[in-house]
Amino acid sequence: MSREPGTVEATRRDTRKFTMIESQLGLYSVLPMMEPFSVGYPQCMGIAVYMLRRSLDKGRYQPTLQFEIVRKMRSAYSNVWHASGYTLTTSVMTRDARNTYVTSCPSSSLWFERFIVGIHKRMEDKDHQDKAVTLEVIHKLTQLAIMTRKV
Repeated sequence: MSREPGTVEATRRDTRKFTMIESQLGLYSVLPMMEPFSVGYPQCMGIAVYMLRRSLDKGRYQPTLQFEIVRKMRSAYSNVWHASGYTLTTSVMTRDARNTYVTSCPSSSLWFERFIVGIHKRMEDKDHQDKAVTLEVIHKLTQLAIMTRKV
């Protein structure tokens, strides 16, 4: 999920080398079985579906929402998860070099981390200035406009 084409191709090549060596040595595969996901969808995929649907909503300044708005759904889900009884189930998550905590929140899974990288790459990050333009800036812009007209 959310891998660059070169990374996918290199992985494909390297796994073929695994199978070639396995057949030469007469060994069983050390690679995990690549089985389809179960019918339905794991919880982390459900969150991803909700986020993708939310990303289609109309934005204030754009035809669709930007990543910075859509990503808040992950935070909301995570906050609710960690306030529920599920927070007592286990897996390890590292937020930075100093903070490590235990969670089994689906939005903290490796799959979901990769989904976030992918959705962010594919969505626009456009800043909309929400501050007033100063008089100095207006004067400078006017001067630049006049100068470019003369040229």
